Amino acid sequence: MTYELETSTFPTLGKAPITEALIDIRATLPADTSLAALEGYTRGIEDVYPKADKRYSLEARFEFDSPQPRVTMPPSTPDGFLFRARDESSVVQARMDGFTFSKLKPYEDWKTFSGAAKELWARYVGVVSPIRATRVAVRYLNRIELPVGVNIGDYLKTVPQIASGIPQDLGSFLMRLVIPDAASGCVAILTETTVPDQSSTVYPVILDIDVFREIKLDPSDPQLWTILEQLRNFKNTIFFRTLTELALESYK
Repeated sequence: MTYELETSTFPTLGKAPITEALIDIRATLPADTSLAALEGYTRGIEDVYPKADKRYSLEARFEFDSPQPRVTMPPSTPDGFLFRARDESSVVQARMDGFTFSKLKPYEDWKTFSGAAKELWARYVGVVSPIRATRVAVRYLNRIELPVGVNIGDYLKTVPQIASGIPQDLGSFLMRLVIPDAASGCVAILTETTVPDQSSTVYPVILDIDVFREIKLDPSDPQLWTILEQLRNFKNTIFFRTLTELALESYK
C-alpha cells in the first residue's frame, strides 16, 4: 500500500485538546563537555527561565548470572538541567545527550512553538557545540474527554477490540502502537490510555502521539527543521485520522 504524508488538508482547531507539546533533539557532544557548561545555558535569559533543577538519569540492570534473576539500580547521576519558565508554561531540558523544549497549556500554534524551540536549540548549540544531531522527535499529548457511557468507537477510530462472547464494557485500557513510515523514515508511537477523573460525566482518554526519526546532521543544518515539520505532518495525520468528526466537533 502506498502512503504519503498529508501536509495541509487538516483544519486548525480553535480549542485543541493539547495538554503538552514537545520537540526533542538528541545530540552527540564533545567528550570533554562538562555538566557545568550546561548549567550556564540560560545565562542572559534568566528573567524568562529563572527556575533551574538538575536532571537525573535512572538505569535498571537485569542480571541473569544466577538461577534467580536480579534487578540492580545503580545510583542516579545528574545528566543535565531543567529550566522552567517563570509562569510554568514551558520547560527546557539541556542534557548531556540533547535538548527538549516542552510547551504546556496554553498552546498557541506550531509556528510559535517551533520558532521558540529553534531559538532555544541555537542557544544549546552555542553553549556546548554538539558534534552532530542524531535523532529528532515531535510529541503531543492530548486529553480527549468523552461523555460517560458512549461507544468509544463513535469518537476514536483506533480503539481496543473486545472479542465477542465476553462482556463488552470497557472500564479502562492502555494501548500502544508502533507505526513506521518507510517512505519518510519516520516512526510514530501512538499510545491511548484512560486516566482517573472525579467527574461522573467525563471519560478522559489520553492520546499520546510521539513521532521521531534517526538522523545524522550538523546541528546547525536547516534541514533539521524541515524534518521536524515532516514529523509534525505525520503527527497531524495520525491525530485527525484517529478522531471521528463527532469527537473533533468539540474542539473546533
